[in-house]
Amino acid sequence: MVFCLGCIVGSFLNVVVWRVPRGESLLHPPSHCPRCGHVIRPWENIPILSWLFLRGKCSQCHLPISIRYPIGEAAAGILFLAVWVQLLRRGLPLETAPGSLYLAASLLAIAQIDAKHHLIPDQITYSGLVAALLLAIALPTSRLAIARPDDPHSGAIICNGLLTWMAEHGLDLAKIPMAAAVVDCILGAAVGAALLIAFAEAGRRLFGAKTIALPDGAKVSASKQGLTGLDNDRVQPWEELLTRRRDAVTIISPPETTTQTEPSPKTWIVNANGVFADGVQTKWEDNDVRTFNATAVIIPRDVMGYGDVKCLAMIGAFCGADAAIYILLAAAALAALVGGVGALVKRLRRTMIPFGPFLAAAALAWLLVGNFFFLIYQGHYHKTAMSQSTSESCHKIQANPPDDIIFR
Repeated sequence: MVFCLGCIVGSFLNVVVWRVPRGESLLHPPSHCPRCGHVIRPWENIPILSWLFLRGKCSQCHLPISIRYPIGEAAAGILFLAVWVQLLRRGLPLETAPGSLYLAASLLAIAQIDAKHHLIPDQITYSGLVAALLLAIALPTSRLAIARPDDPHSGAIICNGLLTWMAEHGLDLAKIPMAAAVVDCILGAAVGAALLIAFAEAGRRLFGAKTIALPDGAKVSASKQGLTGLDNDRVQPWEELLTRRRDAVTIISPPETTTQTEPSPKTWIVNANGVFADGVQTKWEDNDVRTFNATAVIIPRDVMGYGDVKCLAMIGAFCGADAAIYILLAAAALAALVGGVGALVKRLRRTMIPFGPFLAAAALAWLLVGNFFFLIYQGHYHKTAMSQSTSESCHKIQANPPDDIIFR
């Protein structure tokens, strides 16, 4: 049943992943073939089975239906099942399931959207923050059941310390489950957001914008696809140059000949949406190419988008402040590993790596495995303890060998 529920949610997530980045409504129009407009009938919308029954083709125009649809549905079903089994294995109450499953579905959608569009929609993160707070209010005991201090999955060490400090100062919220759960939720969101805001601002101050000075007579061409003129004649895609869709490249042209004493250079703001100058934006047509005389090009160098900030805040709201810290560390390590390998493969060419999929992977690992750093330490500790115990036993035997042991 949980697997089937996950597949149904996965079918809805396919719609979210397709429509939300494009600014389309999730309610209207109803599900349809993007080529011929055929409205999907109920029996054609059964997760996985309908795609198999239709042999991966639209029943109207007979053009192929992407295999990503059944894969997305199956992935959500497997993920829901894995989360459910983990909750049962830990002996948690049934009320913990809604929050864990909601977070898992949100992370699956975020990973897919950010990987393709370099965008984490506010619709997902804001609704997740609201859902986490409402669940903390409606089901406080279930949240506190997850936040046991001795549980390696727990993310409540910081929250428990805060509640203890508040109790010592006359405000004992730990005795009120709803208040304690809400504090845990808000603290987790605040810590998650603060961590990435600090990181993003530090990156902005350290790196700032990259200014590329060009020789006299240089020309730069821009189109809907990207920018040409900075890397020989290669077209550099916008996603390679810019971290976020709303970012833009600034092109500074030589000063115009005017009667002014100090003529100012012409400034053009260019990105995948179009060209902005003198308060007027011109959107790109499919084959438009604009060529500029340029003396310099300024490229923004934000190391972190604020969609990632909201994503980690949502994760912290569901999992707690401690979890937000561990998940950020794990996501950063995984991103550094993947980015390093990618840079070597592409001969150190500068590439933009969306951080959302790594946050999602680390948060899902927390849901399915627990506090992975604690578990790694625990495994190392037990291994070291057993090794020391074995070594001490051997020394004792060597010091006082029994009569029936012969050392060779």
